[in-house]
Amino acid sequence: MIEKEGIVVRVTQIKERDAMIQIITSDGFFSFLARGVLKVDSKNALFVSLYTHARFELEEGKNGYYSLKGGTLLHSPASSMNDLLYLLSFSSVAELAMKFFDENTVKDYYPYLSAIFMAVYEKSGDPLTLVSIGACAALKLSGYAIQTSGCVTCGTKKDIVSFDMDNGGFFCRKHYDPTTMQNQTPSFLKAVRFLFIVPPEEVKNYTLNERDLVLILNQVHQFMLDFCGINWKGYELLLRAVRKM
Repeated sequence: MIEKEGIVVRVTQIKERDAMIQIITSDGFFSFLARGVLKVDSKNALFVSLYTHARFELEEGKNGYYSLKGGTLLHSPASSMNDLLYLLSFSSVAELAMKFFDENTVKDYYPYLSAIFMAVYEKSGDPLTLVSIGACAALKLSGYAIQTSGCVTCGTKKDIVSFDMDNGGFFCRKHYDPTTMQNQTPSFLKAVRFLFIVPPEEVKNYTLNERDLVLILNQVHQFMLDFCGINWKGYELLLRAVRKM
């Protein structure tokens, strides 16, 4: 018998009443079989609902697969499920974890994933800010070096006027190209820098300007498509929801 603590990010029905559960832990991805959890009266169904944070008791079978024996619910997404933006926060950040990382590298992203999920469980952070932090952390931890400490060309920290992800990050007034880059506001540039440096333990402490976040996410999404080969579907759903509010 072993014990694993993690967040449920995928539930796959494999028989009428059974499901394969995938969780993300501080050690990486982990999958196990949950027999009978799709029954209405299953005592274990509570632990394996999508986006639930729980401690799972698992038993290894003869075939090397683990099966669920019991568990302890630590945090439930139930209180956030009636709020569309919080629900999309769960799905958007989980999607980033599964598309950017493999079983050996997702543990590096886990501190952000768990901190963002905790803020969503408690509804103690701004959903759009949380998702933006998750997206920038995914890029940073995947090795995409976006320069936000100074100008890409000369390194100066003074008179930064533009952020262009396709060209590597920040540009000063002397080196930005007004024909291809935008001269952006100080609040926008401050938000960009914050998103790429904020530690996971501080993710719920800030609410950034919505307009700045939408503009940043537009660049991030396009960068993911062009340079990472990743179509971040959660971004599209989240932006639609924001526009309707």
